[in-house]
Order: sequence, then C-alpha cells, then structure tokens
Amino acid sequence: MTMQQKMWTWHAWSHVCALVGLYFIVQNNAWAYLALGVILAFIAQVFASISLHRYLAHKSFKTGPIRDIFLRYITIWTGLGPSIMWVIAHRHHHAHSDTPEDFQNPRIIGKLRSWFTLYPTLYFSPRWGKDLYNNKHNRFVYNHYWKIQFSLYLILFIINPYLCFSVLALPAVACFHGAASIGVLTHVWGYRPHNSRDSSTNNWLANILMPGEGWHNHHHSRPGDYRYGHKWWEWDPPAWVIEKFLKTHDR
Repeated sequence: MTMQQKMWTWHAWSHVCALVGLYFIVQNNAWAYLALGVILAFIAQVFASISLHRYLAHKSFKTGPIRDIFLRYITIWTGLGPSIMWVIAHRHHHAHSDTPEDFQNPRIIGKLRSWFTLYPTLYFSPRWGKDLYNNKHNRFVYNHYWKIQFSLYLILFIINPYLCFSVLALPAVACFHGAASIGVLTHVWGYRPHNSRDSSTNNWLANILMPGEGWHNHHHSRPGDYRYGHKWWEWDPPAWVIEKFLKTHDR
C-alpha cells in the first residue's frame, strides 16, 4: 500500500467515524460531545496551520526546545499525515504553484479531485524534506504514525466511545476539509493584493473553513512570514498564538 493509498484510507476512516459518532450523538442527545468536538476541531485547525505549515514547512518563526518538540508531535492530532510527507508535498507545491507540475492544481486536475486529494500518482524528491529527516522526532512520527493514531482511537474508545468522535474524528475531518479549501478556493477565487508569480488569492470563505490560512496571496508573496493576515480585519488566530505563546525571536 502506497502512502497515497494509506492517506485515502485514513481520511475515509476519519469521515466514517465522524458520521457514526454524529449519528449516535443525535440519537442519544449527547450534544456536549458535539460541542467539545467543534471546539477541538477549531484548535486542531489552528495547530495544523502553526505546526505543519508555518513552523515545519516554512520555518517562519523560532521557538524554544520544549515547544519545538510539542509542535512536531501535535501534527499527529491534525490527521493530515506524517509531517515529513506533508512538508515535502507542500514545499513541492510552493516550488511549482499553479503550473502543470503542481500536483494539486485545481485548474488542471479539477476542483473536486483536488479537494478530495485524488491526485495523480505522486513522487517527490526527498530533498524537499532533508531537514525533517534529520530530526529524530519527525522520524519517529513518520515511522510510527499509524500505530499512534489507532492506539489513540483504541484508548479513547475504551474510556468513552464518544471521545473518538470529539477528540480525533471531527478534528481530523475539519483539518482535511479546511486544508482542501485552501488548496482549491484560494487558487481559483478571491482578491490579489500582491502580484505573486502564481494565481494565489485571499479568500474569506477559505479563511472561515481554515482559520488564518485563507489569506493565501499574502502567504505566497511572503512565505517566510508567519503573519498571513495583513489588515486588521484579516482574522489570523494562528499568528496570534505564535506571537503570544510560541515565538522566541523573528527570523
């Protein structure tokens, strides 16, 4: 089974678990677990943006050693796959954004295929992730990702089956569709304050679906800046968390 096939299977599992959990929540009026899931889904999206995207993929801020370890392992919770894999794919996207070599280009493979990650067969040069391969924590996550995920499901199921929905399934589904909205919406529709070399846009709807990530044209014009919202009304929760709790000094 290729990594691509594993990810399709994983996303299908997450969606099934979320739908089954939602069914039982509705049937049993267990609305507190839905509320908990929505809150945790938002937090997971914020940390997906911070850890996978702004910290590991773009190295847009520096942090302390304990927080560094935390950011490398919190990527597991987002359900977006092993961090080494995600970062390599994302760096490839930036290098070839909106060209025929961009594997997720919605204008070429189609919006629905891009949204649901039905990409052509993928191969990326390992050079895009050499720095992550050299980190023991990223290697551990890569080597044990699936065992960790299903162990978490098993532990939470034993404690309380509803927690599988609230803590894992709904956050993973939210991160999946939030990331999909960035890959599609912000490359086909929105406004462009910067004349970047690709067709990236700022898109308010995508920014609702994946908080802070919708200001994509800002990001593609300055990928090394962790602040994606440049105007006061461009809501960017991940940048606020970085500024207040994670950043040690600017690059």
